[in-house]
Amino acid sequence: MSALRGRVLWPISPDRAVMLPDGVVEPGLLTPRPAGTGDPDPVEGTIVPAFSDWHFHWVQLGLPPADGKRLLTWLRESAWPAEERFSDVHHAAAEAPAAIERLYAAGTVAGAAYGSPHVESADAFLRAAPPSFICGPALMTDGEPDALRQPLPHAVAGLRRLVTRHPRRTVVSPRFGPSVRPEAMAALGQFARSAGLFIQAHLAETPDEIVQALGLHPDAGDYTAIYENAGLIGSRTLLGHAIHVSDDELRRIAAARGIVVHCPSSNGALGSGRMPLERLRAAGVRWVLGSDVGAGPSLCMLDAVSAALEVHDGHAELTAVEALHRATVGPAGLFSGSEGRRLRRLGDRPGALVIETPDVELSERDPEVWIRSWVDRWRATGDAGIIRTANWDRRGDVRHSVGPTA
Repeated sequence: MSALRGRVLWPISPDRAVMLPDGVVEPGLLTPRPAGTGDPDPVEGTIVPAFSDWHFHWVQLGLPPADGKRLLTWLRESAWPAEERFSDVHHAAAEAPAAIERLYAAGTVAGAAYGSPHVESADAFLRAAPPSFICGPALMTDGEPDALRQPLPHAVAGLRRLVTRHPRRTVVSPRFGPSVRPEAMAALGQFARSAGLFIQAHLAETPDEIVQALGLHPDAGDYTAIYENAGLIGSRTLLGHAIHVSDDELRRIAAARGIVVHCPSSNGALGSGRMPLERLRAAGVRWVLGSDVGAGPSLCMLDAVSAALEVHDGHAELTAVEALHRATVGPAGLFSGSEGRRLRRLGDRPGALVIETPDVELSERDPEVWIRSWVDRWRATGDAGIIRTANWDRRGDVRHSVGPTA
């Protein structure tokens, strides 16, 4: 069975959602259609698109909350020790299937993951994950800690092996400015362009990070220039955070058609600040949502939707429809040409969620009311039990996964 039938709420753009009292969604269908003869029995609840998470660290699953630690302290004390374990290929292979199940339980069936700096971690994830996920090792050729640094030739050789195994799903992923010096960054940019790969990196998450990044890149006028100088910003580039950026940096990112991945949950958990959404809009920067687990407190993208609505209230106009759109089907619309075709295969319609119908009048056909009802319940309880994942497997059959999220 490939079709899913029931009450449907489907955001088709940042400012519009389709609502059907009895509709059908199925693989390859751009928008829901009214149910008809021959369709399956309806499910209980409301069908929405499955989540896409465009910035998370699968090797950091299960880390304790940040508890007010700032980014660089949290990396040293929590994230990097956890990632060191993934140098063991057997550990990576053992952990990856459970990570995919946790993503499914969170309602996430597509997105972009960071591994540890070890290519084995990205390979293990991509072997376990469906084709709707892309991944790359978080490359570190410089900086701390010693255990995670790799010489550039070793890192590039690992990327070549990964591209051979996963030619369309490998992401070139320099972790951030403090971990890759200019000549290595340029080599990674050349590799990404020659192989036509997606790129992901962290940008201007905290002021302390910026100081370290510019210390390693003294010829860069600002953080964004570190990636620009290496040819790493383009239409396939996902830039995480982008909190402490100038208007000029945002204009240049927009001109290069880079994409900012907004991670409001982890920004709050680490005290990193508020991404200036109103300035991104003014500059014309494209953006999507990510959980940034492990610093983010939950894999469930309802948490990111909730945090985005809360943090921008009173600062930037953001509707619940737009937030849900950017956490689900929205990313596919950011790409055009070959990138668009690739992303539509990866993450446009890989599945749907069945969410408990909100406790509002069913005659109230306002998607904003329904989405905010789910968000309010999430804020009050953190209860992901309202979600059932209904993603389509490789055969096109509906696979249901029920359970709480991380």
